[in-house]
Amino acid sequence: AGAIFYGGSKIYHNVNFTSTGNQFIYDYNIFDKVTVNGNNFTIYGNNVFDTLYFNNSGQAITLEAGKTQTIIDTMYAAGTCTGLTVLKSSIASTQATISKASGSLTVNYLIFQDINAVGGATFNANNSVQISNVTGWNFVSPPPQNLYWVGGSGNWDDPLHWATTSGGIGGSCIPTPYDNVFFDTLSFTGINDTVYFNPTVGYCKNMDWTGEQNNPLFFSVFSGALKIFGSLTYIDSMYEAISSYNFESTVTGNTITTAGHILSGFSFNGTGGSWILQDTLNISYINVTRGSFYSNNQVINCANSFNSNSTVARGVYLGTSTVNVGGTNWGMFWTTLLTMDADSATINMTTNAGAIFYGGSKIYHNVNFTSTNNAFIEDINTFNKVNVNGNFTINNNNTFDTLYLNNPGKTVTLKAGKTQTINNSFMTNAFAGFP
Repeated sequence: AGAIFYGGSKIYHNVNFTSTGNQFIYDYNIFDKVTVNGNNFTIYGNNVFDTLYFNNSGQAITLEAGKTQTIIDTMYAAGTCTGLTVLKSSIASTQATISKASGSLTVNYLIFQDINAVGGATFNANNSVQISNVTGWNFVSPPPQNLYWVGGSGNWDDPLHWATTSGGIGGSCIPTPYDNVFFDTLSFTGINDTVYFNPTVGYCKNMDWTGEQNNPLFFSVFSGALKIFGSLTYIDSMYEAISSYNFESTVTGNTITTAGHILSGFSFNGTGGSWILQDTLNISYINVTRGSFYSNNQVINCANSFNSNSTVARGVYLGTSTVNVGGTNWGMFWTTLLTMDADSATINMTTNAGAIFYGGSKIYHNVNFTSTNNAFIEDINTFNKVNVNGNFTINNNNTFDTLYLNNPGKTVTLKAGKTQTINNSFMTNAFAGFP
């Protein structure tokens, strides 16, 4: 079971967390020594440690965003190449801070996200990876590798299934964000062999299944996230069931080939990165928080919502794509720093549960609300053409070249005090008794 230490902002000698469950420290405390064995450890508040010892490689360490953990003497945190330890802030894009006044603080095989180091000490991170928003550390990153899956069925985090040559001998490190991974003709020993994606979070740079012909399965054991720092290439002769994909690259020119598979969901999170679709995308959801997503004029079938919800710069470039959204929301939020290219795309809101189009005050080509249920447009947008089949509400000032209400017997509501501008045609389809 997990352990919660409500210290009450007092002074303590030694505190040992012996369990491997989730563990927490709360309040503003002072410790001589804290030893942690758990897989997930979270520190809230500003605390002072003479010695802070993380005694479990591969664990996740979370520090409260906006707070400072002060180290007087020693902080020990070391993963291994087969079990990287994650050190991150509790809030994405908001830093947590580690402070040490003098000397040095050195960690090994860590993955950093939103962590700041301050004070007169030298902060060294050997064989470690910075994902985003990390300052004050000297990084010595592990050398990038090409890693090949070998030995048929097995767990992602088993080093015996990773070799440095195609068909080679396993026993290498498991993939890091710097490593390209390949699944090829020598990866599997039988039909339908399975790669069990079993970590909470797994990493790679580029992932490529080109050449594999044994119809393997790529399957999430738990609800783990696959974080890809480069490109993704699937093939049609495989089966895929990964819980979620996070694209984290900070460079441009990454590509995504899905080979027609129906995937769980894509989140694009890499500052400065870009991703270009190579074929039709069948997906549960899309969320663009950082970087730039290019549809490359491909068809996108999004079973749930298509969102961009972030306060940082990012881009959604849809070209001439047809985007079919089966969920409730088209959601473009906090759009001051969002670049949107949708003025040649067609967006079909196909849900029968009611559709809400949060346009983010951008320019759109054609938007079709195909259901006869409720539909809403939010924000101050410009449209070439909007087609509506159900009850329809517009909640701000919008501009339409053509607005077509193909909804006899339905209700159209325009928000009081707002203006809908029609540049060309306003068409309705009704019949006697149902205006």
